Amino acid sequence: MSLITLQTDFGTRDAFVAAMKAVILRIAPGTQLLDISHEIPPFDLRSPGLNWLGLFDYCPPGTIHIGVIDPGVGTAREIVLACIREQWFLAPDNGLLTPLLETYGNPTQAYRVEPGVWTAPHPHPTFHGRDIFAPVAAHLALGQEASGAGPSRDTTTLNKYAWPKPEVATGQVNGQILYADRFGNLWSNIRFVDLTKAGIVPNAARITIGDREIVGISPSYGQTVDAVVSVVNSIGYIEVAVVQGNALEILGLGIDTPITIRA
Repeated sequence: MSLITLQTDFGTRDAFVAAMKAVILRIAPGTQLLDISHEIPPFDLRSPGLNWLGLFDYCPPGTIHIGVIDPGVGTAREIVLACIREQWFLAPDNGLLTPLLETYGNPTQAYRVEPGVWTAPHPHPTFHGRDIFAPVAAHLALGQEASGAGPSRDTTTLNKYAWPKPEVATGQVNGQILYADRFGNLWSNIRFVDLTKAGIVPNAARITIGDREIVGISPSYGQTVDAVVSVVNSIGYIEVAVVQGNALEILGLGIDTPITIRA
């Protein structure tokens, strides 16, 4: 039986996530469920993709990922089931899969999920997570063919938002901050491999963000307390952090702040 992961902006105060899990376990008892996060900021389409990128390589083939960050629930927006590198992603077609599509390319298969024999007979227009996403994932976990979710669709036309890509030139990479994690570490869109492409030696790199300049990419957070450092995070992106502090608050910088790395 497949692993199902869940990622939502529902939080855990209310019963929304529990309702989704109850539906899955009623249809497919014994299914392994893995919570990625239910603390996604409401309507934030960027953070879930970064979480998936960080988890992707550690999930077995056939894993089913549910993503419900769905401000358009109940409207004409579609729900898509897409296979990316032998893992299935079930999400609203609102750009949520953008980081995966930009990293791995178009899915090998994609289906337009429609109410049918797998779903609640009359899905509530405000809770497709319970009435559509959860039962579809459960039937997939039972080993049913993905085509049972709905008709196939063009894998090249999934909706994407403008994913900010770094500008890489000899000796310099220009990027921006994508995300701030719970520690206040500022994740940029610059990857370690971008430094290699630009011919920048990590130990001698000069990182400029706001009015700060940081010299060198540190190997870890184990530096002097309160030091402002730049490190390569666990999924290969350059981030700016304050050792045992909160860079988001201390530096007063946030999402979309420009960052430049020079040789």
